[in-house]
Amino acid sequence: MATQYDQPFSCIMLDIDHFKRCNDAYGHNVGDAVLRATAGILRMSSRKEQTVCRLGGEEFLILCPSATAPEAAVGAERLRQAVESNRIIRGDVEVSVAVSAGVAERDHRTESPEDLLKRADEALCTAKRAGRNRVCLAGGSPRPDLIGPGHDSASLVRPPTTSHDVADAQVKVLIADDNGDDRAFCRTLLEREGHDVTEAVDGLDALAKVNQSPPDIIIMDLMMPNLNGLQCTRCLKGDPATHGIPVIMASAAAKGADVVASLEAGVDEFIAKPIRPKEFVLRVQSMARLSRGKAEFIRSNELRGEHARALSVLADLSWALAAAGSLERVLDSIIAAAAELTRCRRVSIMLPDKERDYLTIARSIGIDSSVASAVRVPAGEGIAGQVFLTGDSALFNTHEATPPDTRFYGSEPLPGAPLLSKALAASNRVVGVLNIAERHGGNAFDAAELEYVNLLSNMAASAIEEFVTREARDQARESVVIALATLAEYRDTDTGRHLDRVTRYALLLTDELQNEEPFAAEIDDEFPEDLRRAMPLHDVGKVVVPDHILLKPDKLTPAEWEIMRRHAEVGAETLRSVIARTPAVRFLKMAEQIARSHHEWYNGKGYPQALSGEDIPLPARIAALADVYDALTTQRPYKDAFSHEAAVNIIRGASGSQFDPAVVDAFLKRQAEFASLAIQLADNLDSADLTQMAVSS
Repeated sequence: MATQYDQPFSCIMLDIDHFKRCNDAYGHNVGDAVLRATAGILRMSSRKEQTVCRLGGEEFLILCPSATAPEAAVGAERLRQAVESNRIIRGDVEVSVAVSAGVAERDHRTESPEDLLKRADEALCTAKRAGRNRVCLAGGSPRPDLIGPGHDSASLVRPPTTSHDVADAQVKVLIADDNGDDRAFCRTLLEREGHDVTEAVDGLDALAKVNQSPPDIIIMDLMMPNLNGLQCTRCLKGDPATHGIPVIMASAAAKGADVVASLEAGVDEFIAKPIRPKEFVLRVQSMARLSRGKAEFIRSNELRGEHARALSVLADLSWALAAAGSLERVLDSIIAAAAELTRCRRVSIMLPDKERDYLTIARSIGIDSSVASAVRVPAGEGIAGQVFLTGDSALFNTHEATPPDTRFYGSEPLPGAPLLSKALAASNRVVGVLNIAERHGGNAFDAAELEYVNLLSNMAASAIEEFVTREARDQARESVVIALATLAEYRDTDTGRHLDRVTRYALLLTDELQNEEPFAAEIDDEFPEDLRRAMPLHDVGKVVVPDHILLKPDKLTPAEWEIMRRHAEVGAETLRSVIARTPAVRFLKMAEQIARSHHEWYNGKGYPQALSGEDIPLPARIAALADVYDALTTQRPYKDAFSHEAAVNIIRGASGSQFDPAVVDAFLKRQAEFASLAIQLADNLDSADLTQMAVSS
């Protein structure tokens, strides 16, 4: 089809690095688990239109229709990072996996599919020779571009020739102009900056090109035959699918009336001909940044709404599990929450018999009762039986990937993809299997949704285990804090044990303050328990902070800092929406106070409301010091860790300005315990680091 319609077609050849060492060190059982887990990660992280298949051994092939080699290389880097960030656990063994990849694009005129695979394999070999755990792009230069850890894939795939920000690279631009010389001139300027340029000879041709492959920006000549620039712009801005694409109008004989008419038609920018090269390039790049910023803002709002919805579902589930008086009520609550969270019509929970030889459907929706009652799956067989025995999840996100297996499901076959079969494990023991299928719209599960299901499954497994084993119900109630805190922090790979540390620090301060007369009335018996649950949610608002800002190793720009500062208000608003659904959950109200106000300063110079003194809620004043102490004494991408003594001096000096003096006094009285906890809960420090910290304290 790519040949027939002259569309690009690329492939990614991917190989697990040092797989033989894994087999030799841990045995073939662990090696098989690594293969299954890697295949699952590749399926989850690849695009919907891509096809992932295993070539044999530890080699995989990803087919990328309609993708150029640079675009496929960006995708390959995404897959490499997804595999590298995952940890595969099999029994007591934890394995880190890395992959190398080679990328090639087929030349339909001269190259056979076999030639394409050969070039991709050669690029893969180059990646391995260059040090592994990287992506090699075949062709295009005497030496293939290499992508590896710590590099920006977009800038290496097609490096700009200027020092502009990476966000300016790889902009898709459509030039619509009936003058071939003008088109060629503009194209040369833009391609020199690394942009992807397509041409159209008039307005009608432009509309066809936009429908075929929407660009990031359109540069439109005012006067063109068939459909002029104004008419074409009105068509674009009147279509919901294209109205957001920025249009830059260009004209050699523009009058004031032409500019007004262009703006009325929806044009975003106007450029006079003859074009001045530097101004033209800068205007295109500026428009690209504005367009992408708008798209990122819309996506952040969508993510925020989805995040709040997921938090509400999980909070409701926790409340229901805590109030449930029977296993049946627990299962009904889990089924309902899973269906709402994933928008699936068919959900079931399978539990083992006493001997753990067979699985039966204990509760379900979307399955006929006669079918559900007849299901009896041996452990280790069928999809659910294998998930139960191994503890690994089974995900089939495409219809082609769903294996036909009806042996244990009566007369009704397994539902089609997307299908997720998730092991419910608690205390290193699988207690059941959650099956989710038949999504509304048939869309595949994305990474965030799988994370939500993972959190729900942890809560569900704990609740089921406590009823099956008749353990205390506190375990189910506590699971919501772990779930919500993990959900808030799952994108930030550098937090380590941050949540545990700041919670313990805050509890130390509370324990000291409750002995002081001004705080005795406010710090009642429930205050410490509410604080323990609320502290892990202090930075829940960071879900809307883009990755390139949240994970940036360098100092933030003023614009980036303004975006980062939004997380306090967003976190509070997110928690308020959860509180509206679960008003009886007391600790969430304290969590909202902390999320909003833990960056306020005692002297009124903090954010987001510039509160001062006792107008700042006490939980937020406590959280502020705990959070800053942890930030000072831990290593971050942008700084080294301070010693405990240095941190104490900084906090003492900020008493009355940044921090409540009473909270600082409590800290100074308990500083030895702070230092001890900092060592006890450190993030993978070596012995030298621990010794230095102990000496400094």
